[in-house]
Amino acid sequence: AGPERIKKRLEAFAESAGRLAGLQEQKGWDARAKRVLDIASYAASPAGVDALTSAEKELEGEQVRLVTELKDEDGGLEAVIKERRLWAKDRLRREWLSWCARLLQARETMLLEKVERPSPAASTQPDVVEEAGALD
Repeated sequence: AGPERIKKRLEAFAESAGRLAGLQEQKGWDARAKRVLDIASYAASPAGVDALTSAEKELEGEQVRLVTELKDEDGGLEAVIKERRLWAKDRLRREWLSWCARLLQARETMLLEKVERPSPAASTQPDVVEEAGALD
């Protein structure tokens, strides 16, 4: 949607606005996945707040330019980007869940390797079967 001449800018703006809105939202994050990667806490941390504030300022500047260019459009900027912004916000959640799954798979692999790998102390001691054979 929107004029073709600024379509790419509108898409980028809607994507950024949706992702930013998703990160700023404190509710709706899956409690089980938050144990793996707690995005809401990171976003609320001082560094996260600084990053989000900086991104918000950049978006505000672009928003002013786009509103000016879309002044003749019915519904303005919000009407043009609404669906894409909501899609981007939901996509952020899906990507987060995907990252949580990847981290859990990596952790599982690491734990399985640890269990399957013999400890160095165990390999230097002879097996009980070998000791019993030596006594015969």
